[in-house]
Amino acid sequence: MFDPYSDGRVRIPPLAPPLLPKEIADLPRGEDWIYEFCWGGERVRAVKRDAGVLLVSRDGRELTNRFPQIAASVAKLRAGSVVLDGEILYLESFPPPALQRLAEIADDFCHAGFALLVYDLLADEGKDTRGFSLLCRRLLLASIVQGTPIVLSPLADGNPDNALAAAMQLGLRGVVAKRAGSPYRPNSLVTDWVKKTFPPKAAAAAALTRSPFAGDDRDASTAGVPAGVS
Repeated sequence: MFDPYSDGRVRIPPLAPPLLPKEIADLPRGEDWIYEFCWGGERVRAVKRDAGVLLVSRDGRELTNRFPQIAASVAKLRAGSVVLDGEILYLESFPPPALQRLAEIADDFCHAGFALLVYDLLADEGKDTRGFSLLCRRLLLASIVQGTPIVLSPLADGNPDNALAAAMQLGLRGVVAKRAGSPYRPNSLVTDWVKKTFPPKAAAAAALTRSPFAGDDRDASTAGVPAGVS
């Protein structure tokens, strides 16, 4: 059985489902929450060990050979052993404002093909980081991806109304709210990650209809969580 989290020094339980945001009517407010955009990419775990790189889908399929450009980006990481949680973006599906936002926050952004956007760090140099707070994991993640083509998921404005307005202007699908002090707990009963997406006929959703991955970030309340690694 493939276990991307075991590197000889620490063993994180294999085949754990990813943490999925639940769809809600109104995003939570307050200092306990941070906000990110819904990009609509294909959920992926990017695993780097000294021996090489593996990209694993949410349902356990290996994607490394399918996305050599993404694998090469992960290989550039200075860290010897990491497990990243994120998604692969099909860049041709995004309008210019969204591409410009990605270019502004990435150190080595390419406008063609695919990009890896990451928003969580599950293991770092053999240490299980899932028990750390989200803010701590993001700080570590920012240091790890610095100087590479990998994009750290940008934070939206601290006000959910402004965040939703920004998502609409960028042509994105919506906003995810995450509890800043929360550990990484992939459980369908957990509400540390919640999201609000625009109606299907909204301009933001229409901008992504060409993406082969549109809708991959299904919410835990309605989508069956595959019994495999995302």
